[in-house]
Amino acid sequence: MNTEISNAQLNAFIDNELDVAEKDQLFTRIQADAELANQVCDLRAVKELVRHGYAEPPEATHSEWVRKFTIPKSLAAGVMLALGLSLGWMMHDFHQADNNLQFAQNQSKTQPNNFQLVSLAGVTEDTHKLLMHIDSADPAKFKALLDDIDALTQHQAALGQPIQVEVVASHSGLGMLRTDVTPYAQRISELEAQHPNVKFVACNQSIQRLSKTGVKVNLLPNTQITPNATEEIVHRLHDGWSYIKV
Repeated sequence: MNTEISNAQLNAFIDNELDVAEKDQLFTRIQADAELANQVCDLRAVKELVRHGYAEPPEATHSEWVRKFTIPKSLAAGVMLALGLSLGWMMHDFHQADNNLQFAQNQSKTQPNNFQLVSLAGVTEDTHKLLMHIDSADPAKFKALLDDIDALTQHQAALGQPIQVEVVASHSGLGMLRTDVTPYAQRISELEAQHPNVKFVACNQSIQRLSKTGVKVNLLPNTQITPNATEEIVHRLHDGWSYIKV
């Protein structure tokens, strides 16, 4: 009797994180099961939508965005896209992927050295949930991420519009949440204490991949675990969260 294929297995298959034997088994199942094949195609399509547009992010330098603008309360939601542009990241709206990507790239090209507050289709002043995804082990990039989370949460709180922020770490980015790797353990602890709405989440798929190589993964206190980073992103997008790929 064939065992049921879990979502975690399908995600690992699509992300090319299975070994050769596991891939062969899944290929055999997919060839014999049209419904499973359709499920794989649908899941791959959703993942590609999430990833769309991040291969060539606009070049920009990090700046201390909070000191560069003052906005009225009615425009507070636009700060999230502005944050993304100032760091050279892209904010992704699930329903407006292509248009938003082109708009943000045009802004970066036309205003390469100046900070400009812009709005994003689909993002309103009621948007108070932000998901950030890091898959890089670059300490400088992670420090910039922590700095801007701190500034953003303080800014929104001052406006009376607290924001929820979730940082998902996968692949090499997982190191930033490991006790024996990250240089920012104290900073993360302080950030969590100051801003209860900020949480850090580790991808279990990345943890398991390291475990297979003999690496024991010890995470920072309070770090939550999600079965799969991409699945978490898709889930949050469906729940109305905004997404920034670091």
